Formats: sequence, C-alpha cells, structure tokens
Amino acid sequence: MKHFNSPQRVRSLLSMMMTSLGLVLLIELLNRRSISGLLEFLMTYPLVFFYNACLVALSFTLVFFTRRQKYTFYLVTGVWLSLAVINMVIRSFRMTPFTLDDTQFITNIPTIMPLYLSTTQILMVIGASVMFVLTLVVIFFRSTKQKRLFKYGFIHLGVIGGLVFTLPNLSSSIARFEETDGNLKNTYDEFGFAYSFVQSVISKGVKKPSDFDEELLLKRLKELKTDSSKAEEVNVIAIQLESFFDVNRIGLNLTSNPIPFFSSLKDHYTSGVLSVPTIGGGTANSEFEFLTSMDLSYFGTGEYPYKTVLRDQSLPSLVSYFNGLNYTTTAIHNHVANFYRRQVVYQYLGFNTFVSSETMQDLTTTPMGWAKDKHLIPYIQQALNSSSSKDFIFGVSVQGHGEYPHDPLDPSMIEYITPTDEHSFNNINYYLNQLNEMDQMIESLVTWVQSNDEPILLVLYGDHLPGIEFGLDSVQTYLSDYVILSNFEMEVSDEDLELPQLGAKALSMIHHPGTTMHALQQLDSSNTNLMEWVHYDWVMGNQVSMDELHQPSFLQLGLTQPRILEIQSTAEYMILTGEHFLPSYVIMIDGEVRPTTYISSNLIVFEGNEEVDKIIKFGLLSDNNEVLPLVQQAR
Repeated sequence: MKHFNSPQRVRSLLSMMMTSLGLVLLIELLNRRSISGLLEFLMTYPLVFFYNACLVALSFTLVFFTRRQKYTFYLVTGVWLSLAVINMVIRSFRMTPFTLDDTQFITNIPTIMPLYLSTTQILMVIGASVMFVLTLVVIFFRSTKQKRLFKYGFIHLGVIGGLVFTLPNLSSSIARFEETDGNLKNTYDEFGFAYSFVQSVISKGVKKPSDFDEELLLKRLKELKTDSSKAEEVNVIAIQLESFFDVNRIGLNLTSNPIPFFSSLKDHYTSGVLSVPTIGGGTANSEFEFLTSMDLSYFGTGEYPYKTVLRDQSLPSLVSYFNGLNYTTTAIHNHVANFYRRQVVYQYLGFNTFVSSETMQDLTTTPMGWAKDKHLIPYIQQALNSSSSKDFIFGVSVQGHGEYPHDPLDPSMIEYITPTDEHSFNNINYYLNQLNEMDQMIESLVTWVQSNDEPILLVLYGDHLPGIEFGLDSVQTYLSDYVILSNFEMEVSDEDLELPQLGAKALSMIHHPGTTMHALQQLDSSNTNLMEWVHYDWVMGNQVSMDELHQPSFLQLGLTQPRILEIQSTAEYMILTGEHFLPSYVIMIDGEVRPTTYISSNLIVFEGNEEVDKIIKFGLLSDNNEVLPLVQQAR
C-alpha cells in the first residue's frame, strides 16, 4: 500500500477520475441533447453516472503502458468524443442510439449518408474527420517518448478495475442493466452512453441461465401439446411495413385520416397494437422477431442477430417451417440485397428466392430516394402465380423510411397538420404523405388478395415508429400496429401482442403449430423460464431442442433467371441475345467481372473476345459495387 498512499499517486488517480467525470458530463450532454436531460440523469442516477466515469477512466489507464503518453491521452479522449458525436447524430435522425453492431454498416455509409445529410453537412463531416486525424498525427509526432509507467498503470488499473467490477454488486441501480428488455432508447437514457456502449461490445448472444438443464428442457418440451391435424393448406403473405403505424391513436390534430383503408381493416379484421423492439431504425431486428418468434430481450445490448447469429448458422423460423410443408418461400424487398447482408441471412433462414431492388424494374422513388412500396405488388403476384405449390411470401417495404425533410412540402402533397407560427410540421406532413401512399398500396394488395381464387392469409404490420419526436412516453414509442385478414372465412380475434407472438398468432388462425418457439409464444407468461432456456440452447448451447431445419440447396436472386439464346463476337466485344436481362446484371467469366453494358431485356454487351465455349455467368451488381452470384449455394 506504500505506493498507493504516496501523494503523487493519489493526485494522479484523482486527476484521472476528475477528467473522466468531466468527459462523461460532455458525453451525456451529447447523448441527451439537452441540459435538462443531463441534470435529470445526474439527480436520478448519480451512481450510474459515476460508474460511466469509472469505465472511461479504465480506458485512460492505457496511457501508463505506452511511451507516447500525451498522444495516448488525446487519442482515448478523441475516441470517446467521436463515439459520443456519432451517437448524437444517429439519435437525431433515427432515435435509436449507436451500438457496436452499427459499425458493421460502414461499407454502406456512401449510400446512407446522402439520405440523411445535405451535401454541406457531408462535407462538414468529412472535414471534421480529416481534422481529427490530422490533429492526432500532429500530436503523435510532437509528443516525446517517455518511460512506460507500469507501476502507476497497474495501481490505477487495479483501483479503477476494482470499482468497475464491484460497483454492480453494491448498487442495484447499476446492476439493473442485466434486466434491460432490449429497449435501446430507454437503456441509454437510464444507464448512460459509456456503460451502454461497452455492454453492446461485450454482450453478445444469449446468456446461459443459471438453472439451465438440458435433460429437463427436453422433458418439459415433450409436454407441449401440438396438433397439426386441422392445419389449413393456405398461402401466407406477410408484409413488414417500414415505419408504419396508426397515427390516429397518438393525439395528432389531423385535418384528415392519412390511412383510411388501414383504419377500415382494423375495424373489420383481427388487429391490435404491436410491441416492437426498436424505433426509427433497426428494421432487421423486427424482421428477426417476426420470422423466428425469438425475443431480442434475451440477446446482447443492441445486438443485430442478422449481423451475428445468422452469419454462420440457421435457426428455425416461419421459413423453415413452411419449407418442411413443401411451400415455396420467397422474400421480397424494394431495397438493395446486401443491406444487412440479407443475401446471406435469407440463405440461413431458408428462403428459396430473394427479390431485391436490383432485380426489380422501373422503380420510382420518394423525394428522399427510397423505392415506393407499390412496386412490391407485381412481384408478390408473380411469386404466387408462378409456383405450383402453396407459398409463403415475406415482403419488406421501405417507402416510409427516414429522413423526413423539414423543407416546404411539394405542392402535390397533402397538409395533414396545419402549421403554426412556432412549428411548420413539414417533416411530419412529409411522413404522413408517405403513409398515405403506403395505405393506397395496402388497399391495392388487399383488393387483389380478396379477388384471388387461391386461399390467402395476409399479415400486415409496422416494423417500428419513425424517427420523429411525437412527444410519446417510453411505452408508446415502441407500439406499432398489425392486421391479419384472409379471403376465406376466419374468426376475428383482436389482441394486443409483442412482435415475437405475431407469427404464432397468424399460424394459430390457420391451425398450424409452427416451430417450438411458436408453440412457446402461445403459452402464458409463466413459461418465460422455458422460453429463455430454448433461446440459449438454440443460440449458444448444443441445440438439443432445435426443430428440424428444412433448407433449400440454394437461394435464387430474382424470380426469373437470365437465359442466353445466342452469342456473337466482334474484335472487342461479346454480344449476348436472350431473355430476362436486367440493368443490374454483369458478366463473369472464370470468376472475373467484365465491363458490361445493358442494352435491353434481350441484349447485353460486354468487353472481351472469348471463346464461345467458355462458361458465362451472370452476377448481380449491388450496393458499393459488390457483385453477388445470382444463385447463392447453401452454406
């Protein structure tokens, strides 16, 4: 204790803690974007605030183990401030905070940024990033090398590390993080940015329950009673609607109803309020909960299973269940195939076909550049009509996606909220106009379903609320809506649900048992222990309780495949005549992508003078010029 009690070491430790407390004050001001929010956090959760400072201080102990200590100090400070600024910017347009998994979207930044930031703002971001890097470079070369202070470092590491590991055992307000339900907005507000972000780094997968028992799990699952004898053989279409919800229930002073058709569906068919896992973004997590009926509250903080679990393994889902019944399974999304790596994820989920925007033609877009949802309908119709079996079709819309501009409305748009002297409401009116067009798409889809001779069950639900501040409380912020209807006689059964229960609800209405997870979702809340065990077993355990997976041998991109009828060559080019060519196709020979020119659906030209007996393959040019094989072999 002699070294620890020396005044110099005590002053050093106190200085580091004071620096960390000051830095966390700034980080939390950026996280909450208001002084009142910061003061409320300090007064309500003082120990949590101190714990955030301890985590930041722990990162500063790195200074003592390096030779350029001044540079390391500024580097650590810069990293924390950069993360805080990124979080502030992200929360400003999507409301859901920044997590580690968001860094996996870095390759999509060139296409995402123009949708949310103006050209001036993008240039400012680039300029600030360059200045940050240059500043660190200057500090690096101006800082002198010093002797590594291992004793100081280990003392600081021991004291601060001890606080980090013991405080959760002494304070219930800190330990309560283990009880968070996956609601990221509330989590970051209650536990602070540093604590929450660190948890998003170290917390992945499903934590092993303390009382987990494989033999008991299997025994209890055998007691579940499932009956498929009355299962109806019908087509199932599910549409996840981007940022769609019933705006009539949140007290907006509307001049007219922007979603009159959806409102009428709620009055006549099975419907209810739907608790969803995210807000303003995180579409893939809503997809995951619906398709698998798994609950994200069991997963790590801010985790995207599309980016973690489903990168290298399969999970039972609605897709695998219907594959086992010899249904044709199709996913349709009017956005690029490689966003959220869906071309990989959908393979693991077991889809036969994935129709993305690259395989669609004549797409029109919103003023913000998102494809309109009306373009989903012809591909849904084609998917159903082209298969000889029953179909499960899962559509993911994109039209309602943010950002929502504050600029004056286009004259053709409807003013659903009258502006006042204080507020223009342009962003809300823009959003409501997109909802109105989505409502028209829903009406066209339902009209087609109801006139179809084949039996169809249709599930419509919103993935999350938009990244717009409506002044809702922490519960309302996560409430969307759903409707289930059919073109055959079916009892109306209104019920408010959590999103993982929606697939089970739809299956029960046509008397299908679904997977083990679907069966568990239909039980009462007293079985949460069993639910947690199954989540752990499927994701981190030995998968002894996992349903049989029915996976196709490949995933096809697009409903139709190109067909070459004739090959001609010139001195510099090869000319292909055929059918079903698309502008997004590129030619690949021996794995090499050739410069390709699309002429028409029947004619493509590419550079080269190859022997006609060489194998010519088509690739799909996706976001960031990534070329995807049209047929993705099973993994």
